[in-house]
Amino acid sequence: MVPRVGARRSGKRAVSGSGPSLPASDPSNLAAIFRAFEDVGAVTSLPEGHLLWRRGDAGKHVFLLLRGTMEVSRDAPTGEAGGVFLRTVREGEMVGDLAAVCGCSRTAAVRTESPCMVRRIPARVFREVVYRRPELLLPILLLQAQRLISSSDHVVEASEHCLHDPCTRVYNSQFFQECLRLQVDNADRTRDALSVAWVEVDRPHAGSQVGESPDSGPILAKVARYLSAAGRPSPRVVSRAPGWNFAILLFGAGAPEAAEYAERVRRRVERMKPGRSAGPRGSVTISVGVATYPEDGRNGLGLVLAAKRRAREARRTGGNRVIADRTLPT
Repeated sequence: MVPRVGARRSGKRAVSGSGPSLPASDPSNLAAIFRAFEDVGAVTSLPEGHLLWRRGDAGKHVFLLLRGTMEVSRDAPTGEAGGVFLRTVREGEMVGDLAAVCGCSRTAAVRTESPCMVRRIPARVFREVVYRRPELLLPILLLQAQRLISSSDHVVEASEHCLHDPCTRVYNSQFFQECLRLQVDNADRTRDALSVAWVEVDRPHAGSQVGESPDSGPILAKVARYLSAAGRPSPRVVSRAPGWNFAILLFGAGAPEAAEYAERVRRRVERMKPGRSAGPRGSVTISVGVATYPEDGRNGLGLVLAAKRRAREARRTGGNRVIADRTLPT
């Protein structure tokens, strides 16, 4: 089965109740469709995990679900695991009607979540019945609209999951790297200013190591909020880097503007109240290195490495400081 974004993982597999249902605006709509096809097609049983079709397959049949549950997912192009869950199909609903009516290919994959009993109707027969009874078209159209709304919600949720770090809710490293590549190319063409700030959270108390404290998540999340809400320059991309680190892409910011932003953030973090997770010393600070394109790096990797070296130097010389110049701490 396709993993569901945001679904809780427990000893039991997520089943039909863990995803949003496909509500009918009027239950009589589906009932009318089922009555129209009660003597059409063949009733058959399908085992759990059975693949009815993949995205892109021809729409050869419509299935009325008499018992059990199915899942609709947006598979990877190869049809392998790793697609995005879209919705659950429950008893008394149908799948495949859009492709049958319009004569188009499948827009998503469908698998059984549990053993199912279905009525399988050839697409040609389904179209003939619908064309003879045009009053069925409105219920089918309403169902498609509801499916689109439900699927859109899941796609947005999946996108958020893929782009953001779950602990801090800022962007993840993969998104930062892609933005950095695009913005370096853009700065090379337009000569717009571009800087990177590398932020290392100084250990909350002596002897702590990356990942050692179970309460480090709230500290990192709070630092991330300060990085995101520090005013100019804007726009910017704040992202989580491995460990207790953040990488920030500052659009339109030369060395002075980037250094000003870094110093402003450093002061705000120094004043924050992190709570019990800070340990007996009761404070959290950051060390920041700033690098500017193209003076400090001719490509994205060079820019990040320069900023990272300065952040490490700031930590080595006591922490809680910003280094934005090649030689001078600020």
